Amino acid sequence: MDYKKEKVRLFFELRDSPGLSIRDANIQVRTRRKWNVAQAVDMATERLKHQEIVGFTQPGRTGLRWGAPLTTSPPPSLQLQGSTGTGQIQMAA
Repeated sequence: MDYKKEKVRLFFELRDSPGLSIRDANIQVRTRRKWNVAQAVDMATERLKHQEIVGFTQPGRTGLRWGAPLTTSPPPSLQLQGSTGTGQIQMAA
C-alpha cells in the first residue's frame, strides 16, 4: 500500500475506533515533515462538502452545469442534413 494511503487508513482507524479510550486519546499519526495526515483529511472533507454544495462542474469552456441536462447531439443549427448528391454536405438553416 502507498505510504500516504496507509497513514490515512491508520488515522481513520484510530479516529473511528469503537473503543472510547482510543478515540479520546487524540493520538497523532506521525508522518514526514512536509505532509500532515490530519490536514490532508480535513482538506479532503472540505472538498467533498464544497462539491456537494456546488455540484458537478464541467472543465473547460462549458463552465457550471446549471441543472440543464447535457446533450450529446449538436444544436439544431449545426446538424448535418445529408448528402446533396455531389458529395457536399449542407448545414441546416
